[in-house]
Amino acid sequence: MKKSLAAIFSVIVMVLASCYQAQGPSTSNPAVTTPTTAAPTFTPAGGTYGADQSVTIGTTTANATIYYTTDGMTPTTDSTKYAGAISMAGNGTKQTIKAMAIASGYTLSSVATSAYNISYPVAAAPKITPSGGTYGADQSVTIATTTGTATIYYTTDGTTPTTGSTKYAGAISVAGNGTKETIMAIAAASGYASSQMVSASYIINYPNTVGMAALSPDGMIVTVNSVTVIKKTGSYQYTVGYTIKNNTTDKQINEGTFALKNASTGASLGQYGFFGTLFPSDTKTRSYTFEDLLANTYDTLEYQYDFFGSHSDDPIWAVVYP
Repeated sequence: MKKSLAAIFSVIVMVLASCYQAQGPSTSNPAVTTPTTAAPTFTPAGGTYGADQSVTIGTTTANATIYYTTDGMTPTTDSTKYAGAISMAGNGTKQTIKAMAIASGYTLSSVATSAYNISYPVAAAPKITPSGGTYGADQSVTIATTTGTATIYYTTDGTTPTTGSTKYAGAISVAGNGTKETIMAIAAASGYASSQMVSASYIINYPNTVGMAALSPDGMIVTVNSVTVIKKTGSYQYTVGYTIKNNTTDKQINEGTFALKNASTGASLGQYGFFGTLFPSDTKTRSYTFEDLLANTYDTLEYQYDFFGSHSDDPIWAVVYP
């Protein structure tokens, strides 16, 4: 009986050993994988914008903390903690944001990057009216811009205007015989870059009266004896009677020419023909007739002392219509 029990125990041991070899060692503690925090996203996305931007950063991983940099460095958990929108403001601003996120039970996210460029539109350059030039009467100068919200700033002392210069509030008077003035202006508005600077230069040169002698810069004394305007069918006829005298004692002077001018439109009608030379003290009296369409009116008569070359110091006379 004892021998029989021993044999049975031996068989049981062999069976158990066989089962252990077939199943292999226990695998009851497998390795655990930690999830990764979702990378941050930016709103709005990076790019070039014509206005200031308020940038927000988010992640789809709940309860994650976001850290970011704006100095080009890679963010870590020691970087600035995101707590609210980041302002991208000011014309010319160029800023890159780098961000990463981390949540409890998660590994660090990848680093996300977004670059911004703030470039304001440029305010429309002002328009100065009338345009610069030589005028035979005082002028009332206005300045305007098509950028509706813009403020215009200007100078009259030769300095470049800034937003600290005089603010345009109404017409600028350029007055007084012999006045020479340059107006420079810019336009500036919130959300816009300042406009291009524009300028206009004015010379006020009152016309002489008929019969009054004027000294030309080359030394010629010019006297307009008469200006006769006749209205014809479809045209005006202008006849100018004048006397010129070489006022020098040691040089000969070439005769100049006359030109009819319109101070508002800039239109000009020149005198053509042969012109001689005057020796010291020589005097000549001449007559010349212009004719032009009724629509092309002229308000001054200018003596151009160097053959059709108009200058700010040329003598001028008023033209009076019938």
